[in-house]
Amino acid sequence: MRIRLNLMPERVLHEREARGRRGTLVGIPLVGVALVVVLYGLLSLQESQANMRAREAEQFLAPLRPASAKLLEMQQEAETLERQREDLTVALRQRRQWTLLLVEVGRVIPQDSWLTTMTLDASTMTLTGFTFRLRSVASFTQSLAGVPDVTSVHLQSLQEIVSGGQRVTQYIIIARLRATP
Repeated sequence: MRIRLNLMPERVLHEREARGRRGTLVGIPLVGVALVVVLYGLLSLQESQANMRAREAEQFLAPLRPASAKLLEMQQEAETLERQREDLTVALRQRRQWTLLLVEVGRVIPQDSWLTTMTLDASTMTLTGFTFRLRSVASFTQSLAGVPDVTSVHLQSLQEIVSGGQRVTQYIIIARLRATP
């Protein structure tokens, strides 16, 4: 059993308790506000330090920007020149092959036939021409199949026409070409 004895008047006791509660009610928000102010101060300090480092980095990089732009320009120019060199190498290689192919076609075309157009691309050769005899077209087609760079030959069309009072046969021959190495 416990006995509690209070010699203070009850009114004084209630006033002390009320003051303690008021202090607590005012003190807790003040501690919260103080913590927010301290946190804000720390964040402001970190931000100003980060801004200072960014300015230092910018000052360090500023003299390098013109050199960097010039280097980028030179790299692009070097890439362009390399592509042009590769294109020229391919063109020269193909030119030699086209020249040899033209010589071979000229060697196998019959005497009574002539070409009006010859179209060459990377994998196909199209020959359009005229002849006086159908047998010459067959001979030409067969002879083209023996040309080293030609892999397959077929006659696409034949048409008999009258030109200058003479009957001639117009032909179109398509030949596949070997891939260039």
